[in-house]
Amino acid sequence: MSIGSRVKEIRGKMSQAEFGASLGVTSQNISSIEQGKVSLTTELALKICDTYNCSIEWLLRGSGDKAESPKVEEPATPDIGLMTKYMDLLEKHNKLLEERLVQKEERIREQETAPNKPLH
Repeated sequence: MSIGSRVKEIRGKMSQAEFGASLGVTSQNISSIEQGKVSLTTELALKICDTYNCSIEWLLRGSGDKAESPKVEEPATPDIGLMTKYMDLLEKHNKLLEERLVQKEERIREQETAPNKPLH
């Protein structure tokens, strides 16, 4: 089976115009590819595979499975030690913020009782 035949198989019952429009090319371009008059560009081959969940190996060579296997990424294993350090730092940061807020409130109260004293 030729690349053109595989493109036609992917297109299925869709018209060449509809198929081409979904890929950003003309129906004439699709017709020429299916007839073997024009080579399939790498860019268009990748676009076909991405859009129609097709294996590039199958499209270009006719080997392997037609449908692309879904790519499953393994979830990252959480680094408990790193998370613990982050939580400790966050707790220290919050304590420092609380202390600074208390200090600022004290300076404001002092300023209110002694209006000529400048704020720091």
